[in-house]
Amino acid sequence: MAISYLRQVILIIILLLAIYVPAFAENAQEYNNQGVNYLDAGDYEKASEYLLTAYQLDPGNKIIKKNLANSYTSLAYQFAEKENWAAAINYGEKAYELDNTNIRTAQNLAVSYNNYGYYQMKAGDFASANENYAKALKYDTGNWTIYVNYGNLMYQQGNMEEAVNYWQKALALHPDIPDVKEKVAALQKENKIGEKFNKQGLSHFEVKYEGYERQDLANKLLIILNEAYYRLGADFNCYPTEKVTVMIYTQGQYGEVTGNPNWLPGQSEGGGMIRVTAEDIEKNEDRLENVLYHEYTHILLYRKVGLRIAKWLDEGLAQYKEPNDGAELSAAEQQLLNKHLVNNSMILLADLENTFTARADQEAVNLAYVEAKTIILYLVDRNSFYHVLMLLDKLKAGKNINQALQDTFYLDQQQFEQGWLSWLKGKY
Repeated sequence: MAISYLRQVILIIILLLAIYVPAFAENAQEYNNQGVNYLDAGDYEKASEYLLTAYQLDPGNKIIKKNLANSYTSLAYQFAEKENWAAAINYGEKAYELDNTNIRTAQNLAVSYNNYGYYQMKAGDFASANENYAKALKYDTGNWTIYVNYGNLMYQQGNMEEAVNYWQKALALHPDIPDVKEKVAALQKENKIGEKFNKQGLSHFEVKYEGYERQDLANKLLIILNEAYYRLGADFNCYPTEKVTVMIYTQGQYGEVTGNPNWLPGQSEGGGMIRVTAEDIEKNEDRLENVLYHEYTHILLYRKVGLRIAKWLDEGLAQYKEPNDGAELSAAEQQLLNKHLVNNSMILLADLENTFTARADQEAVNLAYVEAKTIILYLVDRNSFYHVLMLLDKLKAGKNINQALQDTFYLDQQQFEQGWLSWLKGKY
């Protein structure tokens, strides 16, 4: 009796399947057709909704599966054009999950991860950038731009060996990448110079130097930098966890490695390296503190804001935080400033960036530094240092310098510049 009842149940199920499966398939085809119509019309969100329903109704249908993958790929493109990399990656991953044999899908997904990593690197979010560059390479090892960006990230973090490694891989794919050959040659030269350097570490810093006679100097650097870590960390609410490397060079080595003239004896590299010359920092204790606080401020600003920070704001704050000279102008700085105020030859804000980077004219660069310092003095005098931090937060949030000035001080760059110049003439 039980067997007979079981047979009846099975027979009913078979009959129901015979009735409804074609109906499911028919509905799936209807949803697919509607989804394709939306796909052709460029409404990729609607297309994805209908095609997903079709796929759920008939998951074995290869045509529906391919159409759904195409709709996700189209959505990924759409979000990439808006630079919404998180959404582009989300839909790219969905497309790849449905069709992992499509090389273009993998390549497009790699591009989204690479672009997202670049965006995060600019914002100073090294950990996330590192993660996204690694994912980009998982999907495409033939894209040389990923290796260039990954190398740039390593360089900004002070990991010079890995920077060379990634840049060489980029050059193997595309031998004529602008500047990369030169960067590799320069770093290989620096690595060779530093091969025999001694090193000492203390919590958040590592100092590398040549010759045991500079051991005491290295110890001084570590003590000052450790103090700067907490003092400046409190000022900017930024306490990096990764170690910062400090290279102590002779003037000759420094010029060979950086290409900088001797009158620019200090350099910080992104968020991971400081280069100084022994001849400069050995002069006196005040000079040593000023140089180290100055360069470490650059490190913190890069970690806090990334590449979005305007050069005049970066250099102005680095000078302002020098413990011995930051809060006022020296006699030489006042004399230089007076000369150009009287001659009406001040460098405008829009031109300061190029003046810092060109470094062709020593007096122009000196003036650019003095101007940058006075801008911070002006901001603190007319507002407060808290308002400077607000300005940095606006930049970190993705605003450009004009938008950040408008949001913080309710002035556009031209109005801000006029207020600063007026203040300068009244004070100096």
